[in-house]
Amino acid sequence: MPELPEVETIRRGLEPRLVGRFVAGVKARDCRIFQVGRSTLAERLRGQKVAGLSRRGKYLVLTLERHHLVFHFGMTGQLTYRDPDRPDCGAFKRHPVTGLQQAVQHAPDRHTHLRIRFQEGGEAMFRDIRKFGRIFLLLRTEKALEDFFRPLGPEPFTPGYTFETFLSRLSGRKLSVKSLLLDQRFLAGWRKRGGCSKRYRRSSSSASGTEARASATM
Repeated sequence: MPELPEVETIRRGLEPRLVGRFVAGVKARDCRIFQVGRSTLAERLRGQKVAGLSRRGKYLVLTLERHHLVFHFGMTGQLTYRDPDRPDCGAFKRHPVTGLQQAVQHAPDRHTHLRIRFQEGGEAMFRDIRKFGRIFLLLRTEKALEDFFRPLGPEPFTPGYTFETFLSRLSGRKLSVKSLLLDQRFLAGWRKRGGCSKRYRRSSSSASGTEARASATM
């Protein structure tokens, strides 16, 4: 499952390729991934300029002139850029650790659910084999993003998130430390693999709160 580090890597890789381009057309398949109608998505995105690419927790936000296009990758979602000047790979390779199919660049296939073509050439493609990913369309307002991400907890790597902040949020809670750290409402984007691999002086079933202050190895 793409987690915070993977989503941030995707953002950094796509940002110089997408920002500044204008949407020429959109092709979307009929599936549960989309939380907006396909025709509505195509009509509203067409002609807009990509203004930025950001991340919140495990979500990737493609900001256009009038809308935000928000991606959640689920278990097998992938957002890539297809360069018209580069040849497509003939076949996918399976990553030895994640099991995800990978290619330097690929042609659209039956698992490609969204294609965003740009006036300058090239296209962004969202591919998801298991279809657990989700794509949302929001108006470009601060309130729209704020309301959408309201259930998420703070980002773990922002300057304002300190160890003291962590302890204050931890205090008084009765969940196990492991369960709490994996709760996106408590801490946005915490990796399930990373969370499970942390070592504790006490059992991971220890109650959070005061006991966790002495038990967690940070």
